[in-house]
Amino acid sequence: MSTVEIALEHWDEVREDEWRILSVMANSLHKFRVVPLEELSRLSCLPMRAVKKAIGRLHERRFLIRTECPYEGAFLTYVGLDAL
Repeated sequence: MSTVEIALEHWDEVREDEWRILSVMANSLHKFRVVPLEELSRLSCLPMRAVKKAIGRLHERRFLIRTECPYEGAFLTYVGLDAL
């Protein structure tokens, strides 16, 4: 299954706050490979708790990958980029 097919499979499930997180991540690619959660919260104007929930849902759908090294953050996958 291609990354585009995976993105389309989950297209209808993605909520507004998750789209906001994805677009902030895409806009932050020039500055970060792994975008810190604090930066996502600040740029998306969402509370940290909402960011963490959205990151978890997007991770389950393979739109991004969560990481805790070297800091707590996330980076986009090809599925996430194709969805955008």
